[in-house]
Amino acid sequence: MFLDMARTAHVKGQTEQALSLIDRVLYTEPNNQAAWLLLAETTPDPARRTQAYERVVAINPQTAAGKQAVAALQATPAPPATSAPPAAPAVPADPRPPANADSAAPKQPAVREGRWDCRYCGSKGVRGRDIACPACGHVRDKEVRFYLPEEADEVLDAALLQRAKAGVDWLCAFCGTSNVATAEQCRQCGASKAESNQHQAEKTYTLDQVPRSAKAPKPTPAPAPPPSKSGGCGSVVAIAAVLLLFFVGLGAWLLWPRSSEMAITGYSWERTIAIEELQTVTEEGWEIPAGGRRLSERQAVYGYNQVLTGYETRTRNVSEQVQVGTETYTCGQRDLGNGFFEEVQCDRPVYETRTRSETYEEPIYQAVPIMRTSYTYEIDRWRVVTTRRVGGSNRRAEWPTLNLRDNQRAGTRTEQYIVVLEDGNRRRYELEVSQAQWEALREGQRVEVQTDAFGKPISIE
Repeated sequence: MFLDMARTAHVKGQTEQALSLIDRVLYTEPNNQAAWLLLAETTPDPARRTQAYERVVAINPQTAAGKQAVAALQATPAPPATSAPPAAPAVPADPRPPANADSAAPKQPAVREGRWDCRYCGSKGVRGRDIACPACGHVRDKEVRFYLPEEADEVLDAALLQRAKAGVDWLCAFCGTSNVATAEQCRQCGASKAESNQHQAEKTYTLDQVPRSAKAPKPTPAPAPPPSKSGGCGSVVAIAAVLLLFFVGLGAWLLWPRSSEMAITGYSWERTIAIEELQTVTEEGWEIPAGGRRLSERQAVYGYNQVLTGYETRTRNVSEQVQVGTETYTCGQRDLGNGFFEEVQCDRPVYETRTRSETYEEPIYQAVPIMRTSYTYEIDRWRVVTTRRVGGSNRRAEWPTLNLRDNQRAGTRTEQYIVVLEDGNRRRYELEVSQAQWEALREGQRVEVQTDAFGKPISIE
């Protein structure tokens, strides 16, 4: 808000008011690039303008405001040596280092000298700068594999750095000799560089792929899954799964039917009829069903409505990840194709957790009861008062004899038919069958029976 007011005052030529508003913004936001840039455009003091531009660059030279400030500083002539330094604006110093403060002069990627192994004499760890093996004199060829030992030091010598950054080595098309990029003729046969178009391979590796020896790297195994936060939960789940499979298999084995021959040695049967009686009962409900006779009624709570009665202002803390800058880190190595390796640098955002307090309106509801008429009534209902049973061990199944009163009736009927089976070990079992089977089977008859794992009959085939 104050920054917009400052811009408006600046456009209207109200310089003092604009500067006052800018100082107010910078007091609470010392890293506000837009405010510093507006200060540089507004202040009539050249020294203060330069200081404002420098502050924009120090915060982050990569933003649009930072690049504008860099261009302004480059176009600003140096102040006379006799000029006194202007007073700094009344803005408290920010104790935190500005984001990307070191990006004005980024660190150059480090260069390290690699090694290679001579495939002719077997010498190990030949320096990357050496075109020929110091032991046998053979020149490295296109099959050479450069590698970077873990302990390789950074190259600081200016001449060696110049050699590393000159480019990839080229291979002579006539004799296959490897030559430094700056050589115009082959060191072995004198052929011109212009007649050769083959070069040593230039490769880029991630940090876990950087070759540390002349041997080809093994494939990177897939990362192991992170350990469970619940400790041994994974082992418990695995054991539970094995036990579940075991019991499922055991249950299937026990329930899998077997076939066995048994003899019919007896019968039994039972039939029942439920006796219902018409009775007058008292019930309560929101409606009177057909046939009901109202006794009384009253108002009762049928349910509740949630009614909005207002809002309550509350405060809560909200945490969020805020990007405060970027950082440069080494994310790989580049084989320069000449015996040297150069760091590959990447940028990633830097975040910090900031907590702010915010107010919000929380709706307040009241449970308002819904009232309806509840009825008490009487109604005639059929109720089971007794059950008549009859059974026997003969072949003459019959239904119970009923002697019903005027307010009674026959209700649900049930019937059960049992055959007695005997196996070869003279063990007897009872098996319920259908009426048709019961009537068709004869005592002494031998039948095929499906049994469970313990020999108990399941059904007659």
